[in-house]
Amino acid sequence: MPANLRVLSHLPVLFILAYLASGAELYINFVTGIPPFYGELICLGGLLAALGVETVTVNGRNLLLPSAVRAIYAILLVYGFVTVVSFTYSVQNDVVVDTLFGRIKTIIFLVVVSLLLIEPTLRSRFTYVAALVAIVGSLLSIFDFIVPTFSSVPGRGAGFYLNSNETGAMLLVMALIGSTRLRVLPTYVLWSITTIGILVTFSRSAWIMLFLSLIGITFLGKLGGGRARYVFLIGVGAMLALVLATYLSGDLYAWVSKSSLAEYLDPNTLARLGSRGVAIDDYSSLEREDVFRFGMEKFLDSPFIGWGVGYGYVWAESVGTHNMPLALAVDFGIIGPILYFALFAVLIARTRGLAWISAAVLFMTGQSTHNQLEFLADAMAIAYVIATTSEYKRRPAAPRAPRRRPAATQIPRQQIQR
Repeated sequence: MPANLRVLSHLPVLFILAYLASGAELYINFVTGIPPFYGELICLGGLLAALGVETVTVNGRNLLLPSAVRAIYAILLVYGFVTVVSFTYSVQNDVVVDTLFGRIKTIIFLVVVSLLLIEPTLRSRFTYVAALVAIVGSLLSIFDFIVPTFSSVPGRGAGFYLNSNETGAMLLVMALIGSTRLRVLPTYVLWSITTIGILVTFSRSAWIMLFLSLIGITFLGKLGGGRARYVFLIGVGAMLALVLATYLSGDLYAWVSKSSLAEYLDPNTLARLGSRGVAIDDYSSLEREDVFRFGMEKFLDSPFIGWGVGYGYVWAESVGTHNMPLALAVDFGIIGPILYFALFAVLIARTRGLAWISAAVLFMTGQSTHNQLEFLADAMAIAYVIATTSEYKRRPAAPRAPRRRPAATQIPRQQIQR
């Protein structure tokens, strides 16, 4: 296929991936009430058509996928099988049915999108799409913070993702993926905007991952080489230490509550800034602690088969577990967290650089959410990381010095004759 035609063939795919990664489908559903299913079905059809065209135009895709990709697909296959089987002993109400279809849908998109992104050119172009998604999403988050429009929690920016915690995690991962091909100056612009967008979500887990990611991209040289990056690294470390110290002492809450910034924050959001200092006892933290304890009790009551898919949405508590391994343990028993840890063990072990940081961030995100494997925005990021495992190569072992044979001992002729 000619180069220009190949670029044009990628445009519809990149548009679909941008649409799904931006969370636009969630906002459309929120505004119009139209279920995301219809848009997702159209997107899936377009991606499948693109996969078929890609397979034909490259004279048949190599069916022998890399071992890491095959291992991930095997994990997803087992996960899908367990999900369907667990439905047979679940509550089987409308919420559970929606959860079942949501998880199966995510598996399908993970496989299709990762197969497309295995193609290096398309994967490279997707990184620019991810950078654009991160910038637009950050601007929407900032706007939402100033003029509450999207967020389900007043005083916290969210944008199209609607949920502030989801927004913080997705903006961070999209920025990491988007930094892959950018030069130093555009990378600074990207992270300057994204950092503000993440901060106004007031997602504490996203804040922690943001600072760790900034340290990571500094070490990788994405913010410049030489001594300058270490100066920046020291600055980031000092900022992290200052925020942590003021949070634990309660000074951060005291300063913000007396500033004009407090006008944009509701009491719950203010409390997230450490109103009691080291005693993290705001409503959100206490609720999560209570739910986690209840989830462990339910898991121990049925540790081998769980309570069926979607049980965390219909149990006695008003919210979910806010923890992916625990959510899967409650649903499927011990096999649930095993599959989750196995998936990310492969992703983290078979990636390097920014892809490795992205995999680590996605794993850490799963420790503070229970629907990571149901949102297609998360699936786009995970699919990209799956695709990057296809280029993983083991570092060659250091060459060993050749072993020298000892020189043969010369026996004098006189001795031989004797």
